[in-house]
Amino acid sequence: MVKQEPGVDTPPRESDESSGENMEVEAAEDVVVSPVVNKPPVRRQRTPSAYNCFIKEEIRRIKARDPGITHKQAFSAASKNNMNSMLLY
Repeated sequence: MVKQEPGVDTPPRESDESSGENMEVEAAEDVVVSPVVNKPPVRRQRTPSAYNCFIKEEIRRIKARDPGITHKQAFSAASKNNMNSMLLY
């Protein structure tokens, strides 16, 4: 162990001089980083198309006729009904 004289600073270690790691760590501890939030832009809701309106009403009609049917089956039937109605025109 080496004795130091009072009032004399110890020379910096070689690792401290060359890398400056301690300075970076101290600076990083002081900085408070708030999380970045990427919010999508506010968009107006589009008006439903004729297809959307037809499917919505058709699914309601199919489910009223057969309440036990799954939504997937009702949507499939509504889609088939839409295709059949398009062929008539």
